[in-house]
Parts: sequence; C-alpha cells; structure tokens
Amino acid sequence: MVLYNVVIQINSEIEADFMEWFRKQHIPLIISTGYFIGFSLSKQICSGFDAKTTTVCRFFCHNMEDYENYLNNSSKVIRDDFPTRFIDRYIIIRTVEEM
Repeated sequence: MVLYNVVIQINSEIEADFMEWFRKQHIPLIISTGYFIGFSLSKQICSGFDAKTTTVCRFFCHNMEDYENYLNNSSKVIRDDFPTRFIDRYIIIRTVEEM
C-alpha cells in the first residue's frame, strides 16, 4: 500500500473557508480519479506554526503504479483546481510513503 500525504499549513483567517472547499470539492475530486481507495483527514493540534492550522490528508492507493498514474494523468489538473482566493495563504508539503 502507498500513502500519498498532503500536509497543508493554512492561514487561520481562511481556515473555515479552505477546509469547507477541501472537504466538499477537492477530496472528492481526487478520489473520483479512481487511483485511490480511501483517505483520512486530520488536524494537527500542536504544529509549532504561529497563526497557521496544519491539516494532514492521507490518500491510500494499492501500489506505486496507481500513485504514478495519478501523478501522470490527473495531478496537474487537480492542483490547478485550487481557488485563486487561497493563493499565497497556504503551504503544501507532499510526501509519499510505502507501507
């Protein structure tokens, strides 16, 4: 199994708006690609970043081939889907892990 981790540091003043969009639109869009079999979403309660909320979304896929297919076929369109109202108000760190 492969975990695609998306760690998002969000400015506190946009947290509610960002998370509503992320939960209702962005996560379903990623899952709809068919490359992932599920996800988990959590909020770090002690991140060490002032005035930022840190959220971690983990997407699960069966193998590295599925993840690479997502990268090659879908990730650019999905990453370009971020609304302009959030530009420069978040930081995203993406990592991949194998279980």
